Amino acid sequence: QSDHRRVRVLDLLLKYPRTCYSHLFPDYATKWLGLATVCLIGVQLLVFGTTSANDEDLMQGTTTSERVLAVAFQCISSRTAGFTVLNLDLLPCAPALVFMVCMWISTCPVAVIVKSTVRQVHTKGGEELYGASTDTRHEEDAGALRSQFSNFMSDNITVLAVLLLVVLAVEDQNPQNPGDSGKRLMSILFEFASAYGTVGLSMCGAAWSVCKYWTR
Repeated sequence: QSDHRRVRVLDLLLKYPRTCYSHLFPDYATKWLGLATVCLIGVQLLVFGTTSANDEDLMQGTTTSERVLAVAFQCISSRTAGFTVLNLDLLPCAPALVFMVCMWISTCPVAVIVKSTVRQVHTKGGEELYGASTDTRHEEDAGALRSQFSNFMSDNITVLAVLLLVVLAVEDQNPQNPGDSGKRLMSILFEFASAYGTVGLSMCGAAWSVCKYWTR
């Protein structure tokens, strides 16, 4: 009796994992999430590795093996952890832009998968019904995934644009800012992307965020 009950529970978990755990996804959703993660890390590795691995200023005092580890660590941790082993103040524009996009995306793949695979449990005659067939659920989730991704990426965009404009306008008048307006713009955009994605990276050579120097 106990083994039969265990088999039923495991069968339910395999067929309808989202009815029991928020982060236990169907097989196809897990594949989407894995593919998205690999692609994001791969793009960062490609851009950062080809443009910065031999940058003597950024990689100062490191051996070849340490450079490989630093590039890999930075690309893997850029979306969530917020750790850095390099002086991001010396980061070239191309990898900085890629990091900004990945920080903006941040946990979006997981959040979108969580929202798009929500299951409605219906009870009929004392029996719990968990929705349509696997193929139908797959199609429904694919449509929900596109909708949730669009909503997630466009949330608060107007407010963020206004706040960015205000920060840029105020910082243009800050006498402590360096004369390079392009570098200043890049660091502010980087700060916004990091804050929005709750990552914590900053293009600052010190042990604090570059916004410490912003006008108060």
